Amino acid sequence: MPRIPKFILSLEVFVLIILIFSSTLSASTIVLKNGKTLRGKIVNQSRTEVQIEINGKIQIISKTEISEINLKDPKKSEPKKVSATKSPPPKTEQTTTPSSWKETKWTIAGRSAILPGWGQWKIGQKEWAAISFLLFTSAALYANNCKEKAVTEENNYKINSVVITVVAFMDPNLNPVSSDETTRTSALVTRILTTATATNSYFNNYDHATSRYNQAQWLLGAVYGLQLIHAFLLVRDYEKIQVLLSDPNPEGWKFSATTLKNPINGFTEITPTVVYTTKF
Repeated sequence: MPRIPKFILSLEVFVLIILIFSSTLSASTIVLKNGKTLRGKIVNQSRTEVQIEINGKIQIISKTEISEINLKDPKKSEPKKVSATKSPPPKTEQTTTPSSWKETKWTIAGRSAILPGWGQWKIGQKEWAAISFLLFTSAALYANNCKEKAVTEENNYKINSVVITVVAFMDPNLNPVSSDETTRTSALVTRILTTATATNSYFNNYDHATSRYNQAQWLLGAVYGLQLIHAFLLVRDYEKIQVLLSDPNPEGWKFSATTLKNPINGFTEITPTVVYTTKF
């Protein structure tokens, strides 16, 4: 009789071990490829699918949808989800290409219109640029000098005319007191002639200075216009030269020679070539 309790005690220990083991198996975790996690008891699995019991319901999961099966307690060790960080799309920077300024015969000639000689200097004609600038500067200085001289002579003429006229009216010989009409008329004519004669030299100087100033203005305009025309002609020829240099096959005759060493006799043979190119 005393053996029966020992048997019952051993049976209870065995049942307790099975319960612990079954509770361990029930704590299974299935991680799907879509990121979803299923926790339950795996009751059966085959080559293609797994059956898991969740809250008393059995779900059949295809192994193609499973990313990971974890038989451990998910509370103690859960599989870490690796979240793929999406890198932001590369920013496409719109680079604006700056428009390059292209010189033409009009823009280069316009430089000479702003500053004489500038257009010639731009295309490399530095000697002509210096000549144009010096001629225009000299003409401008000469015109300014003539203008100042004309202004001075004009002021001298006006001041002296007023002074001479006042003196003539104050001269008793030129202003006789008489009731005779003929005497008064004769005195008036004499006074006018005397005033004109006295102011004539000042007027001549003023007239000469004014004429020189007008001529200087014409000279300045001629120098400015000629250097502008000269710059335009130089630029036009410059454009033609640039076109010829950039064109590998310009129009006209083209002469060339090819040297070739003869392997038989060792002499160098020269083969001339003449080509005429025309364009339609």
